[in-house]
Amino acid sequence: MLRPPFSERALEQLHLTTAVGIIPGVIAYTRIGAGLGAAFDAGEAPDIAAFARELAPAFVALAALAIAPAIYSRFKRPKAAS
Repeated sequence: MLRPPFSERALEQLHLTTAVGIIPGVIAYTRIGAGLGAAFDAGEAPDIAAFARELAPAFVALAALAIAPAIYSRFKRPKAAS
């Protein structure tokens, strides 16, 4: 992430991809915090297994987003030589 000032990527693309990359983590941390807050407010011990079950789909989606560029570049057609 330190290379954008030296690359030819547009600043708008950098902002978009950063937002897309940050959103899943923000959602996961927000859900963890809300669940822990509710458990502590109720005076209960937090159920870590329940959090893991709730967050599993978010982590699978995050993994899919992380691997998508590699899959795209693998199946992208090579440019024809001029």
